[in-house]
Amino acid sequence: MTERLDIDCEFRHRLADKIIEAGSSSRELKQRVRFVCDNGHMAERDRDDSGRPRSTRPRDALGRPLPRGSEGIPRIPDDLELPPTETLAYAQDLLDRGLAFNAHEVLEAAWKNGPDNERVLWQGLAQLTVGITHVQRGNVKGAITLLRRASARLAHHDPPAPYAIDVPGLVDFADALIEDLASGAEITTQCLRPRLVVVRPPNGRVARTTNPPNRQNRRSTKNSLTPDAATSD
Repeated sequence: MTERLDIDCEFRHRLADKIIEAGSSSRELKQRVRFVCDNGHMAERDRDDSGRPRSTRPRDALGRPLPRGSEGIPRIPDDLELPPTETLAYAQDLLDRGLAFNAHEVLEAAWKNGPDNERVLWQGLAQLTVGITHVQRGNVKGAITLLRRASARLAHHDPPAPYAIDVPGLVDFADALIEDLASGAEITTQCLRPRLVVVRPPNGRVARTTNPPNRQNRRSTKNSLTPDAATSD
């Protein structure tokens, strides 16, 4: 009976993982998946030393589930709540380290906790990083779908965007990446690190970011991705 309960709960965790990969709000939809075993009790949430909830399922650098007991990449707390500027800085650092899935979790927390008039903006940012995650996994179709959603939501926000978010540059980034994926161009690791905010140099003048990615760094090769890209599970 114990083995059956473990399998049943494992199935529900896998279902929640598929919800995340679908590009929806993982926390909003994941809450609808009741991890109930045959004994009728909710599966107990794992918590860190401070009592904050955390996922019990380890994941690799691309956010893919690993076998239980694996080390994996440190997860973002489910109840993360940071000021917007700190959220953007944290997400940017994760993007720069190739951890787009973790960046998506940080931005999704802002989407969940932010004011109503900013939720479409944060949703667009979160979906942008999910799109990048799909590129890293080698899932071209999923990447294009999420990048299109991200571009539409970001473009929906009237300028200027708050917190110096580079909405025009990020829309250009998403659209250019969609075009390159559709044409089979090579996508380098550097091309998957968009700048989330407008850079302000010491002289105080606004300097546009490097969005979209520099096309001179890409060679047109059929269905070529980064060397470390893996097929989506």
